[in-house]
Amino acid sequence: MDHCLFIIHDPFHYGRVPLPQEPSEQRRLERKAHAKAKQKQIAQSLISENVPVTSNNNATDDEPMLPVVTIEKLPTKSFFNQIIEQIDLNLLKNAAFTLFAISNFLASLGFNVVYNYADDLANDSKVIKDQRTYIVMSIGLSNIFGRFIIGYLGDQKCMNRLLLFILTLIISGVATMIAPLCGSSIIPHIGYASFFGFFSGGYVALTAIVLVDIVGINKLSDAFGVLLLFIGVATAIGTPTVGEDLFLFLFLVVFVAFL
Repeated sequence: MDHCLFIIHDPFHYGRVPLPQEPSEQRRLERKAHAKAKQKQIAQSLISENVPVTSNNNATDDEPMLPVVTIEKLPTKSFFNQIIEQIDLNLLKNAAFTLFAISNFLASLGFNVVYNYADDLANDSKVIKDQRTYIVMSIGLSNIFGRFIIGYLGDQKCMNRLLLFILTLIISGVATMIAPLCGSSIIPHIGYASFFGFFSGGYVALTAIVLVDIVGINKLSDAFGVLLLFIGVATAIGTPTVGEDLFLFLFLVVFVAFL
């Protein structure tokens, strides 16, 4: 009986191109390879310094036995040191990125304040209790529309995305400044909350897009990690500071200092 051999070719195999590794992953692999090479070098140096020992049992007289070398593992690094190694602080040498990180730090100091204290502001302004829930709700709804609309505008080639990013921050700040002037009526409170939610949502949507324009797509992951570090610290200390919760603020400072 004749046997037929069928060879199936994958038409997509030749068109496959491996995805490029992220810079942070490349640095991790380089550190791992460097550690292995260092351990191998230490093992070879220890073997070369020891005199071979002949075996009296199964091995012949001409066959030397190499000494058993025990390689100690490198000391385990702390969690904080591991995070520092993953962060490419060389990005801060880029003046544009540094200014962008500082602006996001300052914006994040007050970003969550409106969400946390909008109800308290309405209470101080003698707004009816049953109507206060509409304020935070209007922030959330307008935030959704702001992300879609401003994000779409930022994706257009004819749009200056950095200028649009700056405008969203300015309008969000102005809306926050006029919040104490809204009085006891619910309509002005909903108005400032809607403006803040819409343009702050656009600010969030444009952050990654503007970051690509500054550092390039190849460094996006590293740059976004450094940027989130600035944003996270500002978010942690912003609300307690504005709310005059000094005990919580000092606790956070001490906690970060001992990491």
